[in-house]
Amino acid sequence: MTGLILTALVVGQVCFAPSDARPGWKRALIPDEAPRLAAPDGIDQYRSAETYETVNEYPMASLQGWTGRVGKTEFELKPSAGACELEVEFAEPLRGAKVSMFASGPFGPMIFMREVRQPGKTLRAKWGKEGVHWVKVVVHDHFRQEPVIQRWKAVCNTPVAPTETPVERWLTYLQPPGKPVTLCERPGVTMRVHGDPNGLVTDLVSVELTRK
Repeated sequence: MTGLILTALVVGQVCFAPSDARPGWKRALIPDEAPRLAAPDGIDQYRSAETYETVNEYPMASLQGWTGRVGKTEFELKPSAGACELEVEFAEPLRGAKVSMFASGPFGPMIFMREVRQPGKTLRAKWGKEGVHWVKVVVHDHFRQEPVIQRWKAVCNTPVAPTETPVERWLTYLQPPGKPVTLCERPGVTMRVHGDPNGLVTDLVSVELTRK
């Protein structure tokens, strides 16, 4: 019975075909019958007058830490403004090394972990809406290979611009090469862009929507 209900919901979903399927940034006026218009998962997109996430990723960073103190390697990372989550991946597993993570926040120091043993390669920290100036990672690498960060990323919340109002709303999305994107009414989808859209959105093309 549940499968039949889900099938019915998909069949009855409100979807549209944009008038321009060439690769690049597109902007579509959100129709009244689809107030949560969205592109498929994995497409960079955001709706006007709504908060969205920006992801700043630094693959293959190969960051060497500072070893000013014997047995400890320190890294200082500076997330973009509005960051709320950090993920750090090392080149090799830490094999049980103790790790501390702390930050400088708007109201003083913020401690995410204090000398917690880490067997794997990935560390994560999350701090909600409070902005941080920097995050410091300290690895106690006694008698171990010196740690190297090979990738890190910061997820930020981008607030609604003061000039934006919900009266006339737009969906801005990045059409990739290949299959044309179909836009549908999709409540609950997280709006997300890789990088700062203010620097990425160039040659923006407005598109008309045709109901499918």
